[in-house]
Amino acid sequence: MGIVQKEYNFGEKKNSKKTLYKISDPLFRFHYTFIEPHRSRKVIMEPRTFLQKIVMPYLDEFVAQGFEIICQQFLANQYRDTIQEIGRYWYNDRIQKADVEIDAVMKTEDELAVFE
Repeated sequence: MGIVQKEYNFGEKKNSKKTLYKISDPLFRFHYTFIEPHRSRKVIMEPRTFLQKIVMPYLDEFVAQGFEIICQQFLANQYRDTIQEIGRYWYNDRIQKADVEIDAVMKTEDELAVFE
């Protein structure tokens, strides 16, 4: 159905274990981000209060994920003649104890470009 997508880390082979599964359909992603985890609160709270307390504080982060996808599609279209690979890159920095993510990494015939 195309609801769930397997995402590979940039530069990894397709059989790599360094993968993520994410909900690719925007409606399902919204539902499972905001509605499903707060089912009981949704029943109790007024709709406007639910929106203000549950959805709005995290809406920028939610929309940013979709924007990253649009940016990758734009880059793939702009460099369609020379692009070899595009995707996200992530790793865990054990020294700084932080997860690091680069929104878009693109490899063309001539260069490696990084976008945040």
